[in-house]
Amino acid sequence: MIIVGRKEEKDILDTALESSKAEFIALYGRRRIGKTYLIREYLEPNAGCYFEATGQLKSTLKMQLWHFKSQLEKSFYGGAPLPNFSNWHDAFNLLADAVDNFITKNKNKKVVIFLDELPWMSTKRSGLVPALDLIWNTRLSRRSNVILVVCGSASSWIIEHLIQDSGGLHNRVTKRIQLQPFTLNEVIEFFDVKKIRFSLHQIIELYMAIGGVAFYLNEVVKGKSTNQIIASLCFDKNGILNDEFDRLFGALFAESNIYEKIIKIIASKRYGITRKYLIEKLSISKGGRVTKRIKELEEAGFISISIPYGEASRNANLQIVDPFIFFHCKWIDKAPLGMNRKQALDYWHSMSSSQSYESWSGFSFELLLVNHKDQVRKALGIEHIHAVFSSWSHRKSMGAKESKGTQIDLVIDRNDNLISLCEVKYSNTLFSITKEYSEKLVNKMDIFNDVIKPNKPTQLVLITLKGTKKNKWYTDVIDVDITAEQIFCS
Repeated sequence: MIIVGRKEEKDILDTALESSKAEFIALYGRRRIGKTYLIREYLEPNAGCYFEATGQLKSTLKMQLWHFKSQLEKSFYGGAPLPNFSNWHDAFNLLADAVDNFITKNKNKKVVIFLDELPWMSTKRSGLVPALDLIWNTRLSRRSNVILVVCGSASSWIIEHLIQDSGGLHNRVTKRIQLQPFTLNEVIEFFDVKKIRFSLHQIIELYMAIGGVAFYLNEVVKGKSTNQIIASLCFDKNGILNDEFDRLFGALFAESNIYEKIIKIIASKRYGITRKYLIEKLSISKGGRVTKRIKELEEAGFISISIPYGEASRNANLQIVDPFIFFHCKWIDKAPLGMNRKQALDYWHSMSSSQSYESWSGFSFELLLVNHKDQVRKALGIEHIHAVFSSWSHRKSMGAKESKGTQIDLVIDRNDNLISLCEVKYSNTLFSITKEYSEKLVNKMDIFNDVIKPNKPTQLVLITLKGTKKNKWYTDVIDVDITAEQIFCS
Protein backbone atom coordinates (compact mmCIF):
# COMPACT_ATOMS: atom_id res chain seq x y z
CA MET A 1 0.00 0.00 0.00
CA ILE A 2 1.13 3.56 -0.76
CA ILE A 3 1.60 5.75 2.32
CA VAL A 4 1.09 9.38 1.32
CA GLY A 5 3.45 11.86 2.98
CA ARG A 6 4.58 10.89 6.50
CA LYS A 7 8.26 11.19 5.55
CA GLU A 8 9.49 12.19 9.02
CA GLU A 9 7.37 9.49 10.64
CA LYS A 10 8.68 6.80 8.29
CA ASP A 11 12.24 7.95 9.00
CA ILE A 12 11.61 7.47 12.74
CA LEU A 13 10.20 3.98 12.14
CA ASP A 14 13.15 3.10 9.88
CA THR A 15 15.53 4.14 12.65
CA ALA A 16 13.67 1.86 15.07
CA LEU A 17 13.85 -1.06 12.62
CA GLU A 18 17.61 -0.56 12.24
CA SER A 19 18.25 0.01 15.95
CA SER A 20 20.49 -2.32 17.92
CA LYS A 21 18.48 -1.78 21.11
CA ALA A 22 14.87 -2.14 22.21
CA GLU A 23 12.67 0.77 21.14
CA PHE A 24 9.62 2.18 22.93
CA ILE A 25 7.59 4.40 20.59
CA ALA A 26 4.71 6.60 21.73
CA LEU A 27 2.37 7.38 18.83
CA TYR A 28 -0.54 9.76 19.26
CA GLY A 29 -2.87 11.98 17.26
CA ARG A 30 -6.55 12.68 16.82
CA ARG A 31 -9.09 10.01 15.96
CA ARG A 32 -9.03 8.72 12.34
CA ILE A 33 -5.78 10.49 11.50
CA GLY A 34 -4.12 7.29 10.22
CA LYS A 35 -2.10 6.01 13.21
CA THR A 36 -3.14 2.36 12.91
CA TYR A 37 -2.78 2.44 9.13
CA LEU A 38 0.79 3.75 9.40
CA ILE A 39 1.92 0.97 11.77
CA ARG A 40 0.13 -1.82 9.91
CA GLU A 41 1.33 -0.76 6.47
CA TYR A 42 4.89 0.22 7.40
CA LEU A 43 6.00 -1.79 10.42
CA GLU A 44 4.06 -5.04 10.03
CA PRO A 45 5.61 -5.96 6.62
CA ASN A 46 9.10 -5.30 8.03
CA ALA A 47 8.62 -7.33 11.24
CA GLY A 48 9.66 -10.90 11.77
CA CYS A 49 6.78 -11.16 14.23
CA TYR A 50 3.92 -8.71 14.61
CA PHE A 51 1.52 -8.58 17.57
CA GLU A 52 -1.37 -6.13 17.73
CA ALA A 53 -3.97 -5.64 20.47
CA THR A 54 -6.51 -2.83 20.45
CA GLY A 55 -8.30 -1.21 23.35
CA GLN A 56 -12.08 -1.00 23.18
CA LEU A 57 -13.90 2.19 24.13
CA LYS A 58 -15.92 1.90 27.36
CA SER A 59 -15.32 -1.84 27.66
CA THR A 60 -14.71 -3.79 30.89
CA LEU A 61 -11.35 -5.04 32.13
CA LYS A 62 -12.54 -8.61 31.55
CA MET A 63 -13.32 -7.90 27.89
CA GLN A 64 -10.05 -6.01 27.35
CA LEU A 65 -8.08 -8.96 28.74
CA TRP A 66 -10.09 -11.46 26.68
CA HIS A 67 -9.38 -9.55 23.48
CA PHE A 68 -5.66 -9.33 24.36
CA LYS A 69 -5.60 -13.09 24.99
CA SER A 70 -7.27 -13.89 21.66
CA GLN A 71 -4.72 -11.79 19.78
CA LEU A 72 -1.90 -13.51 21.69
CA GLU A 73 -3.28 -16.91 20.65
CA LYS A 74 -3.35 -15.92 16.97
CA SER A 75 0.07 -14.26 16.85
CA PHE A 76 2.20 -16.69 18.86
CA TYR A 77 0.29 -19.91 19.55
CA GLY A 78 -1.27 -20.82 16.22
CA GLY A 79 -4.75 -20.27 17.61
CA ALA A 80 -4.30 -22.71 20.51
CA PRO A 81 -6.44 -21.62 23.49
CA LEU A 82 -4.77 -19.96 26.48
CA PRO A 83 -6.16 -19.68 30.01
CA ASN A 84 -8.04 -16.49 30.84
CA PHE A 85 -6.06 -13.69 32.47
CA SER A 86 -7.20 -12.10 35.70
CA ASN A 87 -4.88 -9.08 35.47
CA TRP A 88 -2.45 -7.25 33.19
CA HIS A 89 0.65 -8.58 34.97
CA ASP A 90 -0.27 -12.12 33.87
CA ALA A 91 -1.16 -10.97 30.36
CA PHE A 92 2.08 -9.05 29.80
CA ASN A 93 4.21 -11.80 31.32
CA LEU A 94 2.81 -14.35 28.89
CA LEU A 95 3.43 -11.89 26.05
CA ALA A 96 7.06 -11.54 27.19
CA ASP A 97 7.38 -15.37 27.34
CA ALA A 98 6.12 -15.58 23.75
CA VAL A 99 8.55 -12.89 22.61
CA ASP A 100 11.44 -14.69 24.33
CA ASN A 101 10.55 -17.95 22.58
CA PHE A 102 10.34 -16.29 19.17
CA ILE A 103 13.64 -14.41 19.55
CA THR A 104 15.43 -17.56 20.75
CA LYS A 105 14.52 -19.20 17.40
CA ASN A 106 14.84 -16.03 15.26
CA LYS A 107 17.73 -14.02 16.65
CA ASN A 108 17.96 -11.50 13.78
CA LYS A 109 14.27 -10.72 13.33
CA LYS A 110 12.36 -7.82 14.82
CA VAL A 111 9.35 -8.30 17.07
CA VAL A 112 6.81 -5.47 16.82
CA ILE A 113 4.32 -5.17 19.70
CA PHE A 114 1.56 -2.71 18.82
CA LEU A 115 -0.79 -1.69 21.64
CA ASP A 116 -3.40 0.39 19.84
CA GLU A 117 -5.74 2.76 21.72
CA LEU A 118 -3.94 2.10 24.98
CA PRO A 119 -5.98 4.77 26.86
CA TRP A 120 -9.12 2.73 26.16
CA MET A 121 -7.36 -0.47 27.22
CA SER A 122 -6.38 1.14 30.53
CA THR A 123 -9.73 0.93 32.31
CA LYS A 124 -10.25 2.42 35.76
CA ARG A 125 -8.21 0.63 38.46
CA SER A 126 -7.04 -1.92 35.87
CA GLY A 127 -3.37 -1.57 36.82
CA LEU A 128 -2.32 -1.61 33.17
CA VAL A 129 0.28 1.18 33.33
CA PRO A 130 2.17 -0.27 36.35
CA ALA A 131 2.09 -3.71 34.68
CA LEU A 132 3.44 -2.24 31.42
CA ASP A 133 6.07 -0.35 33.37
CA LEU A 134 7.25 -3.57 35.07
CA ILE A 135 7.30 -5.78 31.97
CA TRP A 136 9.16 -3.18 29.90
CA ASN A 137 11.79 -2.44 32.54
CA THR A 138 12.42 -6.03 33.61
CA ARG A 139 12.05 -7.99 30.37
CA LEU A 140 11.15 -6.38 27.04
CA SER A 141 13.69 -3.54 27.18
CA ARG A 142 16.46 -6.14 27.48
CA ARG A 143 15.62 -7.61 24.09
CA SER A 144 17.34 -5.62 21.34
CA ASN A 145 14.94 -7.05 18.74
CA VAL A 146 11.82 -5.55 20.32
CA ILE A 147 9.88 -2.53 19.08
CA LEU A 148 7.01 -1.59 21.40
CA VAL A 149 4.53 0.89 19.91
CA VAL A 150 1.88 2.34 22.22
CA CYS A 151 -0.79 4.37 20.51
CA GLY A 152 -3.75 6.53 21.46
CA SER A 153 -6.17 9.11 20.11
CA ALA A 154 -6.32 10.74 23.55
CA SER A 155 -3.08 12.69 23.17
CA SER A 156 -3.21 14.14 26.69
CA TRP A 157 -3.38 10.62 28.19
CA ILE A 158 -0.33 9.44 26.22
CA ILE A 159 1.63 12.55 27.19
CA GLU A 160 0.68 12.41 30.87
CA HIS A 161 0.95 8.65 31.51
CA LEU A 162 3.85 7.73 29.22
CA ILE A 163 5.91 10.61 27.84
CA GLN A 164 5.87 12.74 30.99
CA ASP A 165 5.42 9.90 33.49
CA SER A 166 7.30 10.50 36.74
CA GLY A 167 7.20 6.84 37.81
CA GLY A 168 8.70 3.69 36.33
CA LEU A 169 8.15 4.77 32.72
CA HIS A 170 10.01 8.04 33.23
CA ASN A 171 12.32 8.58 30.24
CA ARG A 172 11.52 5.10 28.91
CA VAL A 173 9.91 6.32 25.67
CA THR A 174 12.74 6.30 23.14
CA LYS A 175 10.82 7.86 20.24
CA ARG A 176 7.61 9.85 19.96
CA ILE A 177 5.43 10.50 16.94
CA GLN A 178 2.62 13.04 17.03
CA LEU A 179 0.74 12.24 13.85
CA GLN A 180 -0.66 15.43 12.35
CA PRO A 181 -3.38 15.88 9.73
CA PHE A 182 -2.18 15.95 6.14
CA THR A 183 -0.98 19.32 4.91
CA LEU A 184 -2.76 20.67 1.87
CA ASN A 185 0.23 19.63 -0.24
CA GLU A 186 -0.15 16.06 1.04
CA VAL A 187 -3.87 16.16 0.23
CA ILE A 188 -2.95 17.11 -3.34
CA GLU A 189 -0.67 14.05 -3.40
CA PHE A 190 -3.41 11.91 -1.80
CA PHE A 191 -5.92 12.73 -4.53
CA ASP A 192 -3.27 12.24 -7.19
CA VAL A 193 -2.63 8.71 -5.87
CA LYS A 194 -6.38 8.03 -5.91
CA LYS A 195 -6.60 9.39 -9.50
CA ILE A 196 -9.14 12.01 -8.44
CA ARG A 197 -8.72 15.20 -10.44
CA PHE A 198 -9.51 18.39 -8.57
CA SER A 199 -8.39 21.96 -9.16
CA LEU A 200 -6.43 23.65 -6.37
CA HIS A 201 -9.51 25.73 -5.59
CA GLN A 202 -11.64 22.60 -5.16
CA ILE A 203 -9.04 20.99 -2.88
CA ILE A 204 -8.92 24.16 -0.76
CA GLU A 205 -12.73 24.16 -0.52
CA LEU A 206 -12.70 20.55 0.69
CA TYR A 207 -9.80 21.17 3.08
CA MET A 208 -11.62 24.10 4.70
CA ALA A 209 -14.57 21.78 5.37
CA ILE A 210 -13.01 18.44 6.37
CA GLY A 211 -9.33 19.22 6.91
CA GLY A 212 -6.47 16.80 6.37
CA VAL A 213 -7.89 13.78 8.23
CA ALA A 214 -7.07 10.66 6.20
CA PHE A 215 -10.30 8.82 7.03
CA TYR A 216 -12.46 11.74 5.93
CA LEU A 217 -10.49 12.24 2.71
CA ASN A 218 -10.77 8.56 1.87
CA GLU A 219 -14.57 9.01 1.61
CA VAL A 220 -14.16 11.48 -1.26
CA VAL A 221 -15.12 9.81 -4.55
CA LYS A 222 -14.56 10.58 -8.21
CA GLY A 223 -16.98 12.41 -10.43
CA LYS A 224 -18.64 14.70 -7.87
CA SER A 225 -18.41 18.42 -7.24
CA THR A 226 -17.13 19.76 -3.94
CA ASN A 227 -20.68 20.85 -3.07
CA GLN A 228 -21.96 17.31 -3.65
CA ILE A 229 -19.14 15.80 -1.57
CA ILE A 230 -19.54 18.20 1.37
CA ALA A 231 -23.34 17.85 1.33
CA SER A 232 -23.11 14.05 1.27
CA LEU A 233 -20.48 13.76 4.02
CA CYS A 234 -21.63 16.50 6.36
CA PHE A 235 -25.37 17.13 5.98
CA ASP A 236 -26.97 13.90 4.76
CA LYS A 237 -28.37 12.00 7.77
CA ASN A 238 -26.24 9.02 6.67
CA GLY A 239 -23.09 11.07 6.06
CA ILE A 240 -20.07 9.92 8.08
CA LEU A 241 -19.39 13.46 9.32
CA ASN A 242 -22.97 14.30 10.21
CA ASP A 243 -22.48 13.20 13.83
CA GLU A 244 -18.69 12.94 13.82
CA PHE A 245 -18.27 15.88 16.22
CA ASP A 246 -20.07 14.10 19.08
CA ARG A 247 -18.35 10.78 18.39
CA LEU A 248 -14.96 12.46 18.20
CA PHE A 249 -15.30 14.17 21.58
CA GLY A 250 -16.95 11.13 23.16
CA ALA A 251 -13.96 9.01 22.20
CA LEU A 252 -11.40 11.47 23.57
CA PHE A 253 -12.86 12.93 26.75
CA ALA A 254 -14.79 11.41 29.66
CA GLU A 255 -16.79 14.62 30.21
CA SER A 256 -17.19 15.29 26.51
CA ASN A 257 -20.11 17.73 26.87
CA ILE A 258 -17.90 20.21 28.77
CA TYR A 259 -15.19 20.09 26.11
CA GLU A 260 -17.80 20.53 23.37
CA LYS A 261 -19.16 23.59 25.18
CA ILE A 262 -15.67 25.10 25.44
CA ILE A 263 -15.04 24.50 21.74
CA LYS A 264 -18.32 26.15 20.74
CA ILE A 265 -17.59 29.21 22.89
CA ILE A 266 -14.16 29.59 21.28
CA ALA A 267 -15.62 29.10 17.79
CA SER A 268 -18.25 31.80 18.40
CA LYS A 269 -15.65 34.54 17.85
CA ARG A 270 -13.90 34.82 14.50
CA TYR A 271 -10.44 35.58 15.89
CA GLY A 272 -10.81 33.55 19.07
CA ILE A 273 -11.28 34.53 22.69
CA THR A 274 -9.27 35.09 25.85
CA ARG A 275 -9.18 32.65 28.77
CA LYS A 276 -10.94 35.30 30.88
CA TYR A 277 -13.81 35.49 28.38
CA LEU A 278 -14.12 31.71 28.36
CA ILE A 279 -14.38 31.53 32.17
CA GLU A 280 -17.05 34.24 32.13
CA LYS A 281 -19.09 32.37 29.52
CA LEU A 282 -18.76 29.11 31.45
CA SER A 283 -20.07 30.93 34.55
CA ILE A 284 -17.42 29.56 36.88
CA SER A 285 -15.42 31.39 39.52
CA LYS A 286 -12.10 29.56 39.18
CA GLY A 287 -10.20 28.48 36.12
CA GLY A 288 -7.93 25.64 37.30
CA ARG A 289 -9.79 22.85 35.55
CA VAL A 290 -10.41 25.11 32.56
CA THR A 291 -6.63 25.49 32.15
CA LYS A 292 -6.23 21.71 32.08
CA ARG A 293 -9.03 21.32 29.53
CA ILE A 294 -7.62 24.06 27.33
CA LYS A 295 -4.28 22.24 27.37
CA GLU A 296 -5.96 18.95 26.43
CA LEU A 297 -7.82 20.58 23.53
CA GLU A 298 -4.55 22.10 22.35
CA GLU A 299 -2.77 18.72 22.58
CA ALA A 300 -5.62 17.19 20.55
CA GLY A 301 -4.89 19.72 17.79
CA PHE A 302 -8.31 21.40 17.99
CA ILE A 303 -7.23 24.83 19.23
CA SER A 304 -4.12 27.00 19.38
CA ILE A 305 -3.00 29.51 21.96
CA SER A 306 -1.50 32.58 20.29
CA ILE A 307 -0.52 36.06 21.38
CA PRO A 308 -1.76 38.94 19.17
CA TYR A 309 1.04 41.12 17.87
CA GLY A 310 2.28 43.59 20.47
CA GLU A 311 0.17 42.10 23.27
CA ALA A 312 1.22 40.61 26.62
CA SER A 313 0.95 36.85 27.18
CA ARG A 314 -2.02 37.38 29.54
CA ASN A 315 -4.00 38.49 26.48
CA ALA A 316 -3.35 35.25 24.60
CA ASN A 317 -6.08 34.14 22.24
CA LEU A 318 -7.71 30.71 22.17
CA GLN A 319 -8.62 29.95 18.58
CA ILE A 320 -10.00 26.96 16.65
CA VAL A 321 -7.38 25.64 14.21
CA ASP A 322 -8.94 22.33 13.19
CA PRO A 323 -10.85 22.93 9.91
CA PHE A 324 -13.53 20.28 10.49
CA ILE A 325 -14.22 21.48 14.05
CA PHE A 326 -14.56 25.04 12.79
CA PHE A 327 -16.79 23.94 9.90
CA HIS A 328 -18.99 21.90 12.23
CA CYS A 329 -19.54 24.79 14.65
CA LYS A 330 -20.43 27.19 11.85
CA TRP A 331 -22.50 24.97 9.54
CA ILE A 332 -23.25 21.38 10.59
CA ASP A 333 -24.30 22.25 14.14
CA LYS A 334 -26.88 24.74 12.84
CA ALA A 335 -28.25 22.65 9.97
CA PRO A 336 -31.71 21.01 9.97
CA LEU A 337 -31.63 17.42 11.22
CA GLY A 338 -32.45 14.28 9.25
CA MET A 339 -31.91 15.50 5.70
CA ASN A 340 -31.81 12.98 2.86
CA ARG A 341 -29.27 13.17 0.02
CA LYS A 342 -31.24 15.63 -2.15
CA GLN A 343 -32.27 17.84 0.76
CA ALA A 344 -28.67 17.96 1.97
CA LEU A 345 -27.41 19.03 -1.45
CA ASP A 346 -30.12 21.71 -1.81
CA TYR A 347 -29.34 23.01 1.67
CA TRP A 348 -25.59 23.20 1.16
CA HIS A 349 -25.92 24.72 -2.31
CA SER A 350 -28.02 27.48 -0.74
CA MET A 351 -25.60 28.01 2.17
CA SER A 352 -22.46 28.00 0.01
CA SER A 353 -23.98 30.74 -2.20
CA SER A 354 -24.71 33.05 0.75
CA GLN A 355 -22.90 36.15 1.95
CA SER A 356 -22.29 34.36 5.25
CA TYR A 357 -20.36 31.62 3.45
CA GLU A 358 -18.29 34.18 1.58
CA SER A 359 -17.29 35.80 4.87
CA TRP A 360 -16.63 32.44 6.53
CA SER A 361 -14.53 31.13 3.63
CA GLY A 362 -12.38 34.27 3.69
CA PHE A 363 -11.51 33.68 7.33
CA SER A 364 -11.06 29.92 6.76
CA PHE A 365 -8.54 30.72 4.04
CA GLU A 366 -6.64 32.83 6.59
CA LEU A 367 -6.73 29.86 8.98
CA LEU A 368 -5.40 27.62 6.20
CA LEU A 369 -2.40 29.94 5.76
CA VAL A 370 -1.72 30.04 9.51
CA ASN A 371 -1.71 26.21 9.51
CA HIS A 372 0.81 26.22 6.63
CA LYS A 373 3.37 28.75 7.86
CA ASP A 374 6.35 26.95 6.29
CA GLN A 375 4.75 27.04 2.85
CA VAL A 376 3.92 30.75 3.22
CA ARG A 377 7.51 31.49 4.26
CA LYS A 378 8.81 29.58 1.26
CA ALA A 379 6.52 31.48 -1.12
CA LEU A 380 7.86 34.73 0.37
CA GLY A 381 11.43 33.49 -0.10
CA ILE A 382 12.17 33.49 3.64
CA GLU A 383 12.10 29.75 4.37
CA HIS A 384 15.55 29.99 6.01
CA ILE A 385 14.69 33.08 8.06
CA HIS A 386 13.02 32.83 11.45
CA ALA A 387 9.61 34.53 11.50
CA VAL A 388 6.78 34.83 14.00
CA PHE A 389 3.18 34.73 12.74
CA SER A 390 0.36 36.56 14.53
CA SER A 391 -2.70 38.69 13.93
CA TRP A 392 -3.32 42.27 15.00
CA SER A 393 -6.37 44.38 15.65
CA HIS A 394 -6.93 47.87 16.97
CA ARG A 395 -10.19 49.16 18.36
CA LYS A 396 -11.42 52.63 17.64
CA SER A 397 -10.62 54.92 20.58
CA MET A 398 -12.22 58.20 21.55
CA GLY A 399 -10.05 60.86 23.15
CA ALA A 400 -7.78 63.75 22.35
CA LYS A 401 -6.65 61.74 19.34
CA GLU A 402 -9.30 59.71 17.63
CA SER A 403 -8.14 56.66 15.68
CA LYS A 404 -10.08 54.27 13.51
CA GLY A 405 -10.34 50.60 14.33
CA THR A 406 -8.69 48.12 11.99
CA GLN A 407 -7.69 44.48 11.59
CA ILE A 408 -4.59 43.00 9.95
CA ASP A 409 -5.11 39.39 8.90
CA LEU A 410 -1.55 38.20 9.30
CA VAL A 411 1.55 39.87 10.74
CA ILE A 412 4.86 38.17 9.96
CA ASP A 413 7.67 39.56 12.10
CA ARG A 414 10.85 38.50 10.33
CA ASN A 415 14.44 38.21 11.53
CA ASP A 416 15.68 39.93 8.36
CA ASN A 417 14.61 43.31 9.78
CA LEU A 418 11.22 43.50 8.09
CA ILE A 419 7.58 43.09 9.09
CA SER A 420 5.19 41.72 6.46
CA LEU A 421 1.61 42.94 6.95
CA CYS A 422 -0.51 40.46 5.02
CA GLU A 423 -3.93 41.14 3.56
CA VAL A 424 -5.70 37.89 2.66
CA LYS A 425 -8.43 37.80 -0.01
CA TYR A 426 -10.36 34.67 -0.96
CA SER A 427 -11.79 35.26 -4.43
CA ASN A 428 -12.57 32.71 -7.12
CA THR A 429 -11.67 35.27 -9.78
CA LEU A 430 -8.70 37.54 -10.40
CA PHE A 431 -8.82 40.04 -7.54
CA SER A 432 -8.98 43.73 -8.43
CA ILE A 433 -7.93 46.59 -6.13
CA THR A 434 -10.15 49.66 -6.30
CA LYS A 435 -9.25 53.21 -5.29
CA GLU A 436 -11.35 52.88 -2.12
CA TYR A 437 -9.74 49.56 -1.20
CA SER A 438 -6.22 50.90 -1.78
CA GLU A 439 -6.98 53.79 0.58
CA LYS A 440 -8.22 51.28 3.17
CA LEU A 441 -4.95 49.30 2.90
CA VAL A 442 -2.82 52.43 3.27
CA ASN A 443 -4.90 53.41 6.30
CA LYS A 444 -4.32 49.98 7.88
CA MET A 445 -0.56 50.34 7.54
CA ASP A 446 -0.62 53.90 8.89
CA ILE A 447 -2.60 52.86 11.97
CA PHE A 448 -0.31 49.87 12.60
CA ASN A 449 2.82 52.03 12.34
CA ASP A 450 1.28 54.78 14.47
CA VAL A 451 0.06 52.45 17.26
CA ILE A 452 2.87 49.87 17.32
CA LYS A 453 5.75 52.16 16.31
CA PRO A 454 7.79 49.15 15.12
CA ASN A 455 11.57 49.33 15.03
CA LYS A 456 11.52 47.66 11.62
CA PRO A 457 10.14 48.83 8.27
CA THR A 458 6.82 47.31 7.16
CA GLN A 459 5.72 46.01 3.78
CA LEU A 460 2.25 45.19 2.46
CA VAL A 461 1.77 41.63 1.20
CA LEU A 462 -1.38 40.58 -0.64
CA ILE A 463 -2.25 36.86 -0.55
CA THR A 464 -5.00 35.75 -2.93
CA LEU A 465 -6.49 32.55 -4.25
CA LYS A 466 -5.98 33.23 -7.97
CA GLY A 467 -3.91 36.40 -8.30
CA THR A 468 -4.43 40.14 -8.64
CA LYS A 469 -4.93 42.52 -11.56
CA LYS A 470 -1.90 44.77 -11.97
CA ASN A 471 -3.74 48.10 -12.14
CA LYS A 472 -2.72 51.57 -10.89
CA TRP A 473 -3.95 50.95 -7.35
CA TYR A 474 -2.06 47.65 -7.14
CA THR A 475 1.18 49.39 -8.17
CA ASP A 476 0.66 52.17 -5.64
CA VAL A 477 0.12 50.06 -2.51
CA ILE A 478 1.22 46.41 -2.90
CA ASP A 479 4.85 45.50 -2.21
CA VAL A 480 4.53 41.73 -2.70
CA ASP A 481 1.69 39.51 -3.86
CA ILE A 482 1.54 35.72 -3.75
CA THR A 483 -1.13 33.23 -4.76
CA ALA A 484 -2.37 29.91 -3.39
CA GLU A 485 -0.67 28.16 -6.29
CA GLN A 486 2.70 29.68 -5.35
CA ILE A 487 2.18 28.61 -1.75
CA PHE A 488 0.93 25.07 -2.29
CA CYS A 489 2.06 24.00 -5.76
CA SER A 490 5.60 25.35 -6.02
